[in-house]
Amino acid sequence: MRWAAEWTRPQALMWEARGQALEVALYVRAAVIAEGSKALASDRALVLRFMDDLGISSGGLAKNRWVIDRDIDDQPEVERPVPARGGSAKERLKLVVNT
Repeated sequence: MRWAAEWTRPQALMWEARGQALEVALYVRAAVIAEGSKALASDRALVLRFMDDLGISSGGLAKNRWVIDRDIDDQPEVERPVPARGGSAKERLKLVVNT
């Protein structure tokens, strides 16, 4: 379930373009471990690093120069495939890459 949910994020457009499915998979696995009752501080720190690298955190968005445009009233829904086990997702947020 968590894998498919991650691919509904606007950032997934860039992950797919960059071939980062493995990084997303490792993030998901690390996040599941970090949420467990026996997680170590290092487990949680790893998840934070993944969030930055994948542009999930606000710092990661800034580092990647990405902006999520939340003005969805003027945007059509976009159907895009979700890699492996996900079916498809309707995306109503737009990822803007600042150069």
